[in-house]
Amino acid sequence: MISPRVRNFAKEFVNGLANNEITGKVVTLTEFGFEKIQSIEKNHEMKNFVRRVCIEKKIEYDEETIDKVAWLFSGDNDETHESITQTWAKLNKVLVDLNLREKGKESLRP
Repeated sequence: MISPRVRNFAKEFVNGLANNEITGKVVTLTEFGFEKIQSIEKNHEMKNFVRRVCIEKKIEYDEETIDKVAWLFSGDNDETHESITQTWAKLNKVLVDLNLREKGKESLRP
């Protein structure tokens, strides 16, 4: 039996060969896809990736939120944003926390 991590790596590898490009619209929604988008350091591609993750996980979002989250994770920079490298696990936690706030639950803590 193949581990999920190896399976996701193989899926991303095949996807990369089939599409011959790295964009937020085509990479797999896995840690490997996230790392590929982060490595190209283009905020607009991270926006596309984060938007797809939200849709996949049925997380409510607006474009302002997508923009803010993308800047936190893209590794891109400009006059007002510094380059920040984060993890796939952190992205998932941020999106879940944002979704809870959107649904009116500030925190799970008492």
